[in-house]
Amino acid sequence: MILINTTFSIDTNIRDEFVRFLFDTYIPLAEACGAYNPLLTAIKMKPEPNIITGQPTVCLALQMRMPDSQALTGFRREALPRIHRAIGQSWGPAAGMFETEMDVIKSPEND
Repeated sequence: MILINTTFSIDTNIRDEFVRFLFDTYIPLAEACGAYNPLLTAIKMKPEPNIITGQPTVCLALQMRMPDSQALTGFRREALPRIHRAIGQSWGPAAGMFETEMDVIKSPEND
């Protein structure tokens, strides 16, 4: 099992709209590729200004499990280009993201 963590830095003024996008678009596209058990969290931090827009930012982290590397490859090939395009077209420099891929060593699911 693979845990994929996507961290977003977004301007605070788009937070509600961006969270809707995650639940209406991002998560369904990921689930169609095999992702499951999404968890969205806000990173506890002092808001920093976006160096391009000047707006204060908030960081969100979306974690999802992937059953295997084949599902992750499909997500990166099929879903991520659409997601990146949608984020760029909708919010441009007001939203940025990066991903971290982790191998799950032990969890209640794989005991």
